[in-house]
Amino acid sequence: YCLMLLFATTLISLNSFAQFLKFTGFAVYNNEPLENADVIVVENEKMITQTKTNDKGFFMVKLTYNHNYTIRFSKQGFCEMYALVDGTIPVDKEDYNIKFEIRVPFFGVDQKELNLGVFKKPITKVYFDGNSRFIDDPLYITGFYKELNKEIVEVVKVQEKKPAKDTKVTQE
Repeated sequence: YCLMLLFATTLISLNSFAQFLKFTGFAVYNNEPLENADVIVVENEKMITQTKTNDKGFFMVKLTYNHNYTIRFSKQGFCEMYALVDGTIPVDKEDYNIKFEIRVPFFGVDQKELNLGVFKKPITKVYFDGNSRFIDDPLYITGFYKELNKEIVEVVKVQEKKPAKDTKVTQE
């Protein structure tokens, strides 16, 4: 009887430590699923786990709460990107299994119309909202994509100021 009670207590204890953030997502290129993209989880500059996207562009990794992670996304011919995940969660929420889903748009290294230097920074920052879920930082994402598309906006503005090639300027 004592051995059975010890076994049951151990299972309950192990279960209470087994809670995690299920970090899932879809890798896409031109709104189509991107297969075989690498997804690498890093903590304190050490690789924790890695996976690849499936034929639908889907991936899933489990992250332990109260750790900070860098999730790297890469595939040959595309810009390498990463997301930062602050896994800090209040003690009273640690028994939750929470799912966070992200859509990861890939960009080709030859997309010269974009400011590809922006990928030196994370594509998003994820954190717990204080209630029941993990969220992206909306202000950060807005700024990131404005900076990514910065060169497009500047090129369009310059083109709008130039007269069309067949326009003749005449003096009267």
